[in-house]
Amino acid sequence: MSKNTVRALVLLLLIVLVIWWYRSRRAAAPDERLASHLSAICDIAEADVSSPSQGVTHLFTYLADNSPAMLSDLGETLVLIEGIRSDEDHDARARLAASRLQDPLIGCADTLQRFGDAIQRDPDARAKFQQGVTRFSRTLEILLGASGRTLVPADLGRVGFVSHP
Repeated sequence: MSKNTVRALVLLLLIVLVIWWYRSRRAAAPDERLASHLSAICDIAEADVSSPSQGVTHLFTYLADNSPAMLSDLGETLVLIEGIRSDEDHDARARLAASRLQDPLIGCADTLQRFGDAIQRDPDARAKFQQGVTRFSRTLEILLGASGRTLVPADLGRVGFVSHP
């Protein structure tokens, strides 16, 4: 086989593997995908409990890279559940999703606690974590109106959500 043929076959194999990986990832239910992200966060905590400053960097990097997918998976989970007509089936699916989402966090609760304690003991890690949380909180306040302006029923009435007598 020529060198070009080998390269073409390797490229074709890589393309097939990427397509297979993408389809297999999307085949999972959205709550399963979100649960895998929660497990990954647990893995970060476990790996970096002895180096909390590095762990905070890893955690924030992971969240920056994966939050869009995580929020999408959460939204898809809600839409999936709310689209179920039968109350009994709806509640059963919601309970399944709850179990899938809570299990990884319950399973690594001790690890998360140790990681949190390590962050609190390390001044650099504590400062990085606090800065990240403060900045994110400020972003949410600006976006959602918690910084002085609040959405009141009169505002909702102007856009047709609430009728006034």
